[in-house]
Amino acid sequence: MFSEDFKEKMMFEFRMMIREEMEATLQGTYVQIQQLPPFLTKEELKKLLRIADTKASALLARADFPVLREAGVLVPSHLFIQWVEANTQWIDLNTGLAPHSLKALRPIKPYVL
Repeated sequence: MFSEDFKEKMMFEFRMMIREEMEATLQGTYVQIQQLPPFLTKEELKKLLRIADTKASALLARADFPVLREAGVLVPSHLFIQWVEANTQWIDLNTGLAPHSLKALRPIKPYVL
């Protein structure tokens, strides 16, 4: 019914619309990994993800979530970023972009807690 050229063009246009909407929605939320503290506290994690206490507790209780409890509740930043990339399937399934390629969407803003 539709040519392959048309399908590819429509898919590209759809991806661009998704990208623009993601950029608008996430305006100012990108974090430069080097600017994260080595360990995130529960409060910093909540602020970073913009989640409430209940969701943060559920996340910290996951068996696959990187958390150190020996010195309170601390999340190693580098392991947190790896966990996010490993668990972000929506981007791959719905946009064709790998999580690490999100950096190409727009410049990274500084992280401020």
